[in-house]
Amino acid sequence: MRWAGGQLLVLLWAFTSRASSLNIPFEVEQPPTITNHTAGPIIALPFDSTLTIRCDAKGNPPPEYRWTKDGQELNLPNIPTIKTDNRNGTFMFHKKHFTQLRGKYRCFAFNKLGTAMTEEIEIIVPTPPKFPKEILDTIVVKEGQPITLHCNPPEGVPPRQIYWMTV
Repeated sequence: MRWAGGQLLVLLWAFTSRASSLNIPFEVEQPPTITNHTAGPIIALPFDSTLTIRCDAKGNPPPEYRWTKDGQELNLPNIPTIKTDNRNGTFMFHKKHFTQLRGKYRCFAFNKLGTAMTEEIEIIVPTPPKFPKEILDTIVVKEGQPITLHCNPPEGVPPRQIYWMTV
């Protein structure tokens, strides 16, 4: 009986040492995981010539990518100055497209096992504030009397500073 147990131990050792020397590829399918992405918000400044939005993910099978803009499927126009990278979800566009591409973006990396998504990435393209043309009635007050002047400033990127000037 003792010999049979020893023989079993030798066989087990021989099998495991031989199996460990075999090079068996072992791939496990995995749903996508976002590994790197552009954090927002992004302010596209006038001196920027391009803007790149990055979305990298890993998974097995390798993930495919899609983007949404303001909650709608993003179909980038086929314009030579907008470049996409097919290996990941990164795209880059030229400053002449900044205004039309402003909004809130989200990257989705997906494969047959699932989908991963980024947080919203807001692209802000500041424009010089313009006060609307207003025709105001003349207000007459006596010297020393209080007066309240109302101001409705246009939208702008913080921090905004508003100054009163006299003419």
